[in-house]
Amino acid sequence: MSACDDVEKAIDCIDDDRPQFSRNDLPDPVLNEAYNETITASISNTPNDDDFDYAFTLDGYLPTGISFRQDGRTAYFEGAATEIGTWVPTLNVVVSDGGGAFGDGADADTLCRTTRTETFTMVVAGM
Repeated sequence: MSACDDVEKAIDCIDDDRPQFSRNDLPDPVLNEAYNETITASISNTPNDDDFDYAFTLDGYLPTGISFRQDGRTAYFEGAATEIGTWVPTLNVVVSDGGGAFGDGADADTLCRTTRTETFTMVVAGM
């Protein structure tokens, strides 16, 4: 790694080059009604969001009947809640540059911070 690469990485850290979510909460599902919500990840201070690779994981559980899937940099929460209760899932994203999409290709990670985690509370109440 050259000194120039070190300087570039330091600048990325100063300008807060890290993953963000389009929202920090999810609305509560309504029992037995369609639920379709999304959270999109992006990189702060970077116009090339789609050039990065995003890997989402979900820890914990979603309301029964709601599923989670990823497409690109978007996490989808879909279905219909079929059970009353409270759920507290945690959404994680790990972002990489795809092994050289930025920089000289030798540095597999040109981002200062590559992860983002957000915990949500989802309550399905009875009518």
